[in-house]
This record gives sequence, structure tokens and C-alpha cells, in this order.
Amino acid sequence: MVQELKTYGDLYPGRFIKALDFGKTKPVYTIDKVVADDLEGDRGAERKVIVVFREIQQAWVMSKINGTCLRAMFGTDVLKWAGKRVCLYATDQLMPMPTAKGDDRFCIRVYGSPDIERDLTVEFKVPKRKPIVMTLRGPSKKPDATLEPFDPAAPAAQEPAQ
Repeated sequence: MVQELKTYGDLYPGRFIKALDFGKTKPVYTIDKVVADDLEGDRGAERKVIVVFREIQQAWVMSKINGTCLRAMFGTDVLKWAGKRVCLYATDQLMPMPTAKGDDRFCIRVYGSPDIERDLTVEFKVPKRKPIVMTLRGPSKKPDATLEPFDPAAPAAQEPAQ
């Protein structure tokens, strides 16, 4: 079967989503489950938190800053996160890798969720730096200087037909 490839990520799909897969979109995915796995990295095998979504085959290796956002939106009982929707986006502005260059400087961050009642402010404490303060968007239509609000009534992002 011939498939049209649109992004570089389409050339070499992996097990996990990448920031560059999003382009300028802010997809909304439904959490299926949250698991932990030992993944091989530059410093050997490390325990990572992985979020599995219902709409796509690729999972999300979730950073601590993003975990803090999900905890603020959905609570500390991770089992209750299943069925909740989360809106993600790619950025190179909010705590990217300090030595990364080019496309590697982009990271995935949580924009908000249509499942929270209102916007939430979350503070993430970073060692030896000022805390990072983020606003997680709920279903309100408040303007945001850097990102447009998403439509919580819109259907969740879908995997392209294969």
C-alpha cells in the first residue's frame, strides 16, 4: 500500500510521539492508561512514565513537568486519568533541552484539557532556577498571547488513515 508522507516523522515512525509530529496543531488525545517502562537512553536504562492514548498507536514518554500538569488537572489517582482528554502542543520556549539545537530543541507540553472546568495555573519548581508558571486551558475561550484556545467540542485528533 502506498502512503503519502507529510512530515519527517512519517519517514521513520517510532513507538513514541515527537514534538515535530504536531507542527502547529494542538491535538487532543484520550488517555487509555499510564504505565512505567525502562527505556534505554544516553545514561543507560531509565524508568520512564509512558501515556498510552486511545486515538493513536504511538505513546507519549511524559516528562515530570507534564506529569505535574496532568496531576493538577486530573488529581493524584493515576488510574482515574483513563478516559480524560489532554491537549498537547510543541514548543521550544517552555524548558526545552538547554543544549539542543535545530529541531531537537522542541518539546511536548500540556496545553490543557476540555475535561477541566476552568483554566488552572500550575507552578513547576526547577532546581537552581525560577519556578515555571503555566496556565492550563480549560473549555473557556479566553485569549492567550502565545496560543489560540482550542475548541473543546471538536473531536479528538485521529491517526491518518493507512
